[in-house]
Amino acid sequence: MKLKITTNFDFSKLSNKMNGLIKEYMNGYTEQVEKGTKQNINRSVDADGDPLTLDEKSYRAGQKPLVRTGKFLDSIKAKGGKLTMLKYGKKHNFGEWDHLLKGTYTANFIGTTDKNKQRIDKKFLNNINKALKK
Repeated sequence: MKLKITTNFDFSKLSNKMNGLIKEYMNGYTEQVEKGTKQNINRSVDADGDPLTLDEKSYRAGQKPLVRTGKFLDSIKAKGGKLTMLKYGKKHNFGEWDHLLKGTYTANFIGTTDKNKQRIDKKFLNNINKALKK
């Protein structure tokens, strides 16, 4: 009795395409993070949906946190798998902005929605499956 075993996948083909697949994933992910971050700022919520706030003693009380002139919002860009923004955006996101009043919360606003993340991940997995096929 002879057995003949065949496969319907090729790991070397996947290996050859992996760098391109990762680059495509990173580009798509950063584009979604750009959109999600802008949505978060416009809706005045952080990446988890918790409200961003300004202290009631702030001269800007009642206004949207992180939006005064729109310069910061316009600076948020995704290009080539990288997210760029004005330097102080990182400090706000990590809660390192020293001069904020006590009741101000502007941290953790950079991110995309879970729905978009799932969509990007699904596309990536589909691309991997396609690359595996002989």
